[in-house]
Amino acid sequence: MNLAPETTMLIALSVLLAVIIIPIWALINIMTKNKFEYPSDKIGWVLIVLFLPIIGSIIYISVGQNKPKD
Repeated sequence: MNLAPETTMLIALSVLLAVIIIPIWALINIMTKNKFEYPSDKIGWVLIVLFLPIIGSIIYISVGQNKPKD
């Protein structure tokens, strides 16, 4: 099965987004923008995203992200 060069490029960019950019965004969000009730929560999320970059980032985005407290 041969794919068009445009399709191959789109697949490569999608993988790049999933593997590199999303975990970096999650780590930046954890470290700077998110306010956690306990410091250990921040450390836990950082470890999850570092050791399980794709799955950890998806879990953080869907579950761990909370709204900043006023």
